[in-house]
Amino acid sequence: MATTPQEAPARPRAASAPPRQAPAAPEPVPVTPTADGGAYAPSRQLPRLMLAACVAAVLACLGIATWQYQEAQDARATAERVQERAYGQDRLGSTSDRPATIPAHE
Repeated sequence: MATTPQEAPARPRAASAPPRQAPAAPEPVPVTPTADGGAYAPSRQLPRLMLAACVAAVLACLGIATWQYQEAQDARATAERVQERAYGQDRLGSTSDRPATIPAHE
């Protein structure tokens, strides 16, 4: 008959090992009374202020990006109008009273 090897039973912990301690309680948050009788906890306000500052920064960046995009579109439209005028004058010929100059060949 074949036998299957068995694991040895787990040994109990040594009596000299220190018992597990519960995690230490968090330190209390200092609360400062406000003029209206409410309480102000600076450690709880800081994340809110940081979030508000980040949201304001993102909105400012989006506003600047939108403004830059509009400026670029305006510049492109102006450049296209100037190019069309120049192309139109080249096709119709010069409107000045000066005769056109032809470059000399060497």
